[in-house]
Amino acid sequence: MSEATEAAETRDGMWQCVCGNGWWNKNARSTCEGCGRWKCSRCQKINEVDVEECAKCKCWKCSRCQKINEVDVEECAKCGETRTMWRCLDCKRFNDQYAISCEGCERWRCPLCLHINEVDAGECAGDGCGCPKDAEPEG
Repeated sequence: MSEATEAAETRDGMWQCVCGNGWWNKNARSTCEGCGRWKCSRCQKINEVDVEECAKCKCWKCSRCQKINEVDVEECAKCGETRTMWRCLDCKRFNDQYAISCEGCERWRCPLCLHINEVDAGECAGDGCGCPKDAEPEG
């Protein structure tokens, strides 16, 4: 185990975070109270505070209840919160909620109706939308 990215197992099934200030119950707690890093319940990878997706297996942490969810579900199994990342229907890649274009295939998501459009489309093809590719989100 790499000291910079993994936790050290200690007695009684508890794990100490690399920050030295937080502990995890091996089967329950997923977020370190000391530094905020989180442990993926699927692969046990310790992930940085500011990432929603596990760097190793791509499971995701719910922003509301902190439950670790499988990669192929878009609603949290515990609280029903929708994943903040959006999934491209073409290449199946998850993208940051604020990204307009998919990092995998460059299709673009309409900022108004959230329809996923072809790369070369200048206007949104979503039902009745028709807004230009560079439209500003409402609100």
